[in-house]
Amino acid sequence: MQQCKVDVVIIGGGIAGLMTLAKLRMLRFNAILLESNALGAGQTIASQGIIHGGLKYALGGFLTKDSESIANMPAFWNACLQGKGEFDLRTVSILSSLQYLWSNGSLSSNMSQFFASKSLSSRINKVQAANFPPIFQNAAFKGTLYQMEEVVINITSLLETLTSFSLPYIYKIDETNGCIVKKNQLDAISHLEIRAGELVAKIEAQAYIFAAGANNVKLLSNMNAQPNMQLRPLHMVMVKSATPYTLFGHCTTAALIPQLTVTTHMTNDKQLVWYLGGKLAEDGIHLSPTAQHKKAHEELTELFPWIDLSKAAYASFMVDRAEGAEKEGKRPSQPTLQKFYNYICVWPTKLALTPLLVQELVQYLQKRNQPRTIYSDTPPLAWAAPLIATPPWDKYF
Repeated sequence: MQQCKVDVVIIGGGIAGLMTLAKLRMLRFNAILLESNALGAGQTIASQGIIHGGLKYALGGFLTKDSESIANMPAFWNACLQGKGEFDLRTVSILSSLQYLWSNGSLSSNMSQFFASKSLSSRINKVQAANFPPIFQNAAFKGTLYQMEEVVINITSLLETLTSFSLPYIYKIDETNGCIVKKNQLDAISHLEIRAGELVAKIEAQAYIFAAGANNVKLLSNMNAQPNMQLRPLHMVMVKSATPYTLFGHCTTAALIPQLTVTTHMTNDKQLVWYLGGKLAEDGIHLSPTAQHKKAHEELTELFPWIDLSKAAYASFMVDRAEGAEKEGKRPSQPTLQKFYNYICVWPTKLALTPLLVQELVQYLQKRNQPRTIYSDTPPLAWAAPLIATPPWDKYF
């Protein structure tokens, strides 16, 4: 059995784990990351890649904690995407530099009054008909269209970029019993036993960060102090058709709640796919795939009657959003960090909020003032790295 001591072990190779690893190594922490699946598998690769600025959450009629906490995130991400921020993300592909928000004709006045009353004109702009994107350039569209300066990024390229920052310190472990948590008499973690095939190692660290989404609870099942987590499932739908239109945005309901969130992606065989979230995904968790596909087709036909979707192909899958538990199962308005003796469980809540999570984590670790190991650029293990997760549109079509 190999043995090594490091400052921090991160368990989970999604956006939270990879960004935390990159930041800690920038600060000369001896940090490593373990992943039992592909990097980003689960919630990260299922993300639509939207860097929210809070306007979507403000649609309920008032500026919520959700919209306030996330308001500065587009500026942070844009700086990074331009190579001027905390992380150099210039190699991340931007799918769209803006998103649209629209409603049908009967709701247009509601939207106009809402944005006027909330003084949000600096963050959202009404689009004049002459400047409509191609998909809305049809006489059948009678609604109102707004645009928000909120980018949509390619999640695969984000994972590739973050992985490149710290590749020698990212290790693939077995999916079954690849990470066994051992505790001491103080109910702290004494060490981890990790496995990759016939390779076995004992890892001791000053701090253990669990960023494995829904698997945080399972990994810590033998500890007395348990993470408090909730799951909010989604039934995501993908639509592949011959339509030439790209779309990034949200369609609102009568209550100004996003009924449908659409992003556009390209498959390996160069076909466009609309990826559907929003209320459709939330309400469809009890529907069979066939029923969910039918509902999606009906909604798209109603919203875009001028588009021929008769030859569209549908696919869908279920994904759990793992979060820190809130009263009545409400969505957390901030990233969640649950701190125990020498281990921390984290959930970013939203892709856009991940930098806030990393900032809070780093501040906590720095305040602990525990002695670090002697820093070395030499990787403690010579194990293989995981692959990058396959996007759902390439996995299910």
